Amino acid sequence: MEEGRQSTRADLVTGVVFILLGLTVAFAAWEMPRFANRGVHPLAAPGLVPLLLGGLLALCGALLSWRAARQGGIAKLSRQTSWKMLVASAESRRLWTMIALTLVYTLILLGWLPFWLATGLYVWVTIVIFETVLSDKSRSLRRSIVLALFQAIVVAIIVTLVFQYGFLVRLP
Repeated sequence: MEEGRQSTRADLVTGVVFILLGLTVAFAAWEMPRFANRGVHPLAAPGLVPLLLGGLLALCGALLSWRAARQGGIAKLSRQTSWKMLVASAESRRLWTMIALTLVYTLILLGWLPFWLATGLYVWVTIVIFETVLSDKSRSLRRSIVLALFQAIVVAIIVTLVFQYGFLVRLP
């Protein structure tokens, strides 16, 4: 019973965070240059995809919040909410770890290493951490390292090729 209440409260808070994040991304994308003065078609504007993704993230956050509110999340949130449980639960540790790994990837690795290496390293470390340290059923470290390395190499190659030859993006 307590787990359901915690889940509903967590869904409500997470939904609000996703709404704010999605609206921030959509606003930043809207403010990007559209290059209309150069004759660029409006559907080729660089901010179009981030605008759509930000809007969809905000929509998903709104749906998550609406569902949690229908399940009584607002009342449960106001009744002696254990903020420590919302922040220090296993799910929250996974979320904060993913946020930290993503920030390290985007803010440090992408400017410091070649794209393919940064992407492979990010995928490899993420899989190993989530399968061994943060998993409910911890797996063998050796097996996890080897399989994650294989997956990281495949992902790095495919993503790099798709961006370079599919989207014609010059990668750092």
